Amino acid sequence: MKTIVVLGATGEQGIEVVPGDFDDKASLISAFQDASAIYAVTDFWAPFIGGLSASEAQALETRHGKNIVDAALEIPNLEHFIWSTLQSAKHKGGDIAVNFVDGKDDVDEYIKNSPLLPKTTFLWIGFYAQNLHWAPMMIQAGKTTYAHLFPTPPDTPIPFIEHKSDLGPIFYAILVQPEKTLNGRYVLATNGEDLTVGQMFKLWAESAGVQDLKYIQITEEAYDVLHGKTGLEISSELEVWSKYGAGSGNVEALLPSDLGLNRGLEWILVLALTWALAAAQLGSRFYEMATQVATKYEYLNVNIECDKRKDSCTASMMIVPP
Repeated sequence: MKTIVVLGATGEQGIEVVPGDFDDKASLISAFQDASAIYAVTDFWAPFIGGLSASEAQALETRHGKNIVDAALEIPNLEHFIWSTLQSAKHKGGDIAVNFVDGKDDVDEYIKNSPLLPKTTFLWIGFYAQNLHWAPMMIQAGKTTYAHLFPTPPDTPIPFIEHKSDLGPIFYAILVQPEKTLNGRYVLATNGEDLTVGQMFKLWAESAGVQDLKYIQITEEAYDVLHGKTGLEISSELEVWSKYGAGSGNVEALLPSDLGLNRGLEWILVLALTWALAAAQLGSRFYEMATQVATKYEYLNVNIECDKRKDSCTASMMIVPP
């Protein structure tokens, strides 16, 4: 049986948890022992929110990423190293600095100049749909009116990804198709690359039964106030997508469809459904729609529970690997 190491795993996935310190190369080597594949991801946000400046958090993340790479080089049986990274504006011909992106991209360059490159896949992660649960972008402005506050125009494309249901199948597809994904190939992990922020919230409104939705473009300064210290980071990345698009830029990256994961607009409909079911104001009237979606797509494993007495539903969804 091959061993796959996933950095940041909690054990909820039914796997063994072993300790490792990103500042301690020896502990990482110990954690990586006998690994045939490593999924590596670092964290900018916890140190940043915890008190570091954006530049300090970027430098820390880059150091952690380089330590992970150096430790992986010490594992003789390692076959595949998947580095979870983000798209720097430079890959799109731009020069907008985004600290939480550029720290990971610095590790990209470190890998490209190391012996680990032939075993590496760069996995570009899109915008997590779950961000909508914490970001103060939607406010109820009246009994039936909602307002969406964003620092970019509604035609800004957003490279969406649903981390619980999408990343697993993409990770699996990368591992089982090394002939496509090794030697430093980039994979753009997104489903709904052509979905704009305006279309996204229109879908939300249709799913939630909201007839009056206002899209209000605000200044970056106002957005920063709404988000606290994270606002500048987020608005800078949104500016990249607004100016240069959500695609892979000047890098020839593989899409999920290139790996046999053909979701297309069906994924967008499922995403809209899950948003609708997650909204507190929605009730069991969505049960019929949810069950129809659940039975239509054979690659979906959807569990839906409704309480008609409370007029509420909850749903969980997983995508079955190909």
